[in-house]
Amino acid sequence: MTLLKDKYQIEETSTTFSFKPFYHSKNRLWWFVFAILLFIGLSAYFLERENYLLLIFSCTITLVLIWYFMKSVLVYGPLRYTFNPSENAVYQSNLWHRNKKILVLDKVVIFRNTEMGSWHFSMGEKKRQFVKSYIISEYFPNKKGGAALTRFENEILQKIETMIQHTPHNITMKQGGFRLNFF
Repeated sequence: MTLLKDKYQIEETSTTFSFKPFYHSKNRLWWFVFAILLFIGLSAYFLERENYLLLIFSCTITLVLIWYFMKSVLVYGPLRYTFNPSENAVYQSNLWHRNKKILVLDKVVIFRNTEMGSWHFSMGEKKRQFVKSYIISEYFPNKKGGAALTRFENEILQKIETMIQHTPHNITMKQGGFRLNFF
C-alpha cells in the first residue's frame, strides 16, 4: 500500500478519499527537459550552418515538447480527485480550481477506455460517460494481469466502488437489489 500511496499521493480520512492520478508521471519530466535542451541545441547548430529546413523541423519538435511539458506540469501534475460520500460529490482540484464539484457520487460509473494500444480507467456520469469523462488511472498495456493493474483495482477502485454504493442518498433494497435515489 505504501508504494501505491506514494505513487498516487493517496489521502484517506474518515469521510473522504482522494488521490492524484498523474502524480507518478513527475519522474518522466526530466526526459522532457533533456529532449527540449537537446533540440534547442540542435536548433542553434542548424541556425549556425544555415540549414533552414532542419532548423524549422528542430524548432517545431522543440515547441511540441514544450507544449507537452507545460501540459504535464500545469494541468496533469496538480490534478486531484476527492470522493466525499457525506456530501455525495466528487471534487476535482488543480491549479485554477480548489475543490470544484464535477460529479454526483451516486451517479458515477467507472469504465475502461481504450486509446492507441493501451487503456485506462475513466469515470463519468451514468448514461453520459462517453460525453464527459475523467481519467482516473495511468495507462495500462493491453496484456492481461499485471501487478500495477491488480494493485490499482484492489486499493483504489474498490474504495471508490464502496463509496459509490454507500452514499447516504442510496438505499439498497435487499429483496430486489435496486437503488432508490431520494435526490
